[in-house]
Amino acid sequence: MTMTTAPKPRDRRPFTATEQEARLPEGAVACLSCGQAVAHPAPGSLSTLSVWPVNASAAAQRGEALAPSELSVGRCEDCAARHARAVALVTVLGLGSIPGTGEVEADRLDAALAALDVIGHRGDSTAPLTRTPGEARDLIATLAHLGGGASWSARVIGGRGFGLCAPRRWAHVSTGQVTEIGAAYRDLFHRRMETPEQIGPPIENGVLPGCGFCGVGALYVRRSDAAAAWGLEVGVQPGQLGGKPTPDLLRCHLCPACRRAVEIVGAPGMPAVERALLAFADDYKPRAPWRVNFPADTRAWAALPLGTAPNRSPWSHLNVAKLRSELIRLEATGVVRHSLPGEPR
Repeated sequence: MTMTTAPKPRDRRPFTATEQEARLPEGAVACLSCGQAVAHPAPGSLSTLSVWPVNASAAAQRGEALAPSELSVGRCEDCAARHARAVALVTVLGLGSIPGTGEVEADRLDAALAALDVIGHRGDSTAPLTRTPGEARDLIATLAHLGGGASWSARVIGGRGFGLCAPRRWAHVSTGQVTEIGAAYRDLFHRRMETPEQIGPPIENGVLPGCGFCGVGALYVRRSDAAAAWGLEVGVQPGQLGGKPTPDLLRCHLCPACRRAVEIVGAPGMPAVERALLAFADDYKPRAPWRVNFPADTRAWAALPLGTAPNRSPWSHLNVAKLRSELIRLEATGVVRHSLPGEPR
């Protein structure tokens, strides 16, 4: 992005309580997103919401049986175009690469774009925020929950607005919601303007100064993303990482690649260390057809003597070149290997 200051949300006069809702015209449905009445919903946009009475909880406590009412909603032309844009972006950016997740990701991205719509940014003006998969995911993480909460369907499901609509697009959204969306948008913009730099893990109170597995001492990230990149602090036992046992656990953080290995295997031990090492050594894929015999000195960086300096590059405390050569040889021979930790046997 070439801008250096965050574009301000377009000024919007807050609506009074009586201006937030209007009687739904006969034959029309409310837009499930912006809330305005739609006489001719976009094709395929009609859906049915189950609406419980506002006093459903109290009635249930009294033992009274209540049934939800069904309400048809649709999408107006603007919101249908925005949703179509979200569907197209999910396909282009590969956000729904796991089977069955495409529709979910499209709805989440649409909710994030709806939040921008609330503050006056829609269509091509949102393109700079969704140029890459990472940018789109960041947008979803920042704004999807706010856009979903601002939708008319959220208001109806919450027991309000049955048989009503918004007198104009987003008129039902409170001033507080608009303010919250605007603040989140500015934070997102400022994060995008940050310059990535080499940032080490948090090392307060004796935490090791590098990734507990690969030993890398810094990640090239934006400062606002550093805490998420390094993840939560974990306790590790050197004796389970290829080193000598110690009376107490060592505390460390893991880089994203090594953390993924732990998530797959399920625990921070040697199986996860080996998997993370293979991922680095040979862009390892679970279907690779060879058996891997790791060198006897394979260990995590946290298993080295205390005070060992962090690595400038991942796994530089090991002979990764030797492991790569072994992988090349095994691939050439076609030797079948046993399943690695975390894979079905």
